[in-house]
Amino acid sequence: MAIVAKNKNIVENIEDEKGNILGKISYNPDDITAYRALIDIVNMIDDISKSANNLNKLEVLGNAKIDSLMDFEKYSNFFKDCQKDFHDIEDGIKVIKERIDEIFGEGTSQILMGNGCDVNLLMPLLDAVMPKFKEARESKINNYLDDGSQVM
Repeated sequence: MAIVAKNKNIVENIEDEKGNILGKISYNPDDITAYRALIDIVNMIDDISKSANNLNKLEVLGNAKIDSLMDFEKYSNFFKDCQKDFHDIEDGIKVIKERIDEIFGEGTSQILMGNGCDVNLLMPLLDAVMPKFKEARESKINNYLDDGSQVM
């Protein structure tokens, strides 16, 4: 007697705007670890968005007059805060890319984002797969919910 391994993976193409196939992803929407990682990614993107909004403070410099070292020193804390935000964003995106590759296969983040750090490029992927993960979870949970037809 042989043990039959079931493959529940969904395989989908990654295409550019012209329909050219750039690569493939493979994932199992029943994989709770992958779903947790996706939720982590969504939360990290939210954190990155908030940090990016903080960088709007750079507009303050548009009207600033920095003619001397003394003027520069007035803004040194501002520059340090911006530097920290940029590093935090970049570090977060590195983690997101690693998680994307863990879930969907090595090189997926490179196909979607290239060498850049624009998390908006991940939105088509997340928009496509999140409902499938959510549906898989809900169908599992619904198996255990009482539909009211049974009497104790």
